[in-house]
Amino acid sequence: MLVLCQGVPHTHSCCVAAYEKVPIKITMPDGSVKEGVAFQTSPMDIANSIAKSLAKSAIVAAVKYSERLGEVVDVADPEEEEEGDHHHGSSGEYILWDMSRPLEGSCELLFKKYDDPEGQEVFKHSSAHILGAALESEFGVKLCIGPPTQEGFYYDAYMGEEAIKEEADFKKIEKSAQAVIKKNHTFDRVTLTKDEALELFGVRGP
Repeated sequence: MLVLCQGVPHTHSCCVAAYEKVPIKITMPDGSVKEGVAFQTSPMDIANSIAKSLAKSAIVAAVKYSERLGEVVDVADPEEEEEGDHHHGSSGEYILWDMSRPLEGSCELLFKKYDDPEGQEVFKHSSAHILGAALESEFGVKLCIGPPTQEGFYYDAYMGEEAIKEEADFKKIEKSAQAVIKKNHTFDRVTLTKDEALELFGVRGP
């Protein structure tokens, strides 16, 4: 399952490769320091090195960079922009970071579980993607927006003249969502330009 992030990285992959063997220091809440490698070591790697149970229960990481290499920029990631992450070295604030996303420099690292509000928000966001997949599978809808809310999550979808209104429809959606969950898809971040995204989905630009 792809989570697309429209943007133009300031550092090309060949430049990022120059940092891939640079050692970094990852500081934990208790003050202990873990060794890592830039653009290789992920929060999931660190969690697994501490305890398998932590790797299983952590939903998302929070990172505060003291040194961010390469200045890789997701220029059109509104969620991160709202959190003050302008992707130029250290923002001085913790930013949410995918568990599987390699770290980009020395940093402080926290793990967010479901009992943390930010962990719940990310969990609900992921759940909304599962709901969207179920709606596409069962009704062939065109997805619009599906954010988490304080109460849960939802997905707006265009169905033309059709509408979901019968109890049987909700049962179909639930069954389809359970099928998606059983496939145990990973959530993969993909940073694309607008043109690359249009090409991926077979849409021709204006």
